Amino acid sequence: MSRRRKTHSYERWFYIYAIKNTATNKFYVGMTQNPKRRWSTHLSGMRHGKHNVEQMNRDYVACGEHAFTFQILCKHKDRLEACRMETFFMKTLRSQKFEYGYNYNDNSGNSEFAIADRWRTSPATWSKEGHRYHCIKRRKERWLTRVS
Repeated sequence: MSRRRKTHSYERWFYIYAIKNTATNKFYVGMTQNPKRRWSTHLSGMRHGKHNVEQMNRDYVACGEHAFTFQILCKHKDRLEACRMETFFMKTLRSQKFEYGYNYNDNSGNSEFAIADRWRTSPATWSKEGHRYHCIKRRKERWLTRVS
């Protein structure tokens, strides 16, 4: 018997989350549609020293896994509104400053243009199909650079 993925007719939510290092009081703010999987991905990256934020890797080694907590801040059905809320929380928690957070090398909270750039499309073309097209295009470009 083959297992099939369940398809749901409900709309997807965009969750804004924060990862807090309780030892250093630094925050990482992000957005996802699957919080459980995203937290697992962050932990896995830190456990193997391959998290995309090098300072989180260092703090994980220094403080341990128990120092990091994951919290959902809010959720939205509208992607643009979720991006705006992510920016709001980055500014409120000051996570884009090195001494307060881990988002200091992340452009997603700097401006409306950066929010649109995060999805590699203009806000007018945000849709599942448009986003999927750009993901496939990026994968193809990466593959071509590896092959050549």
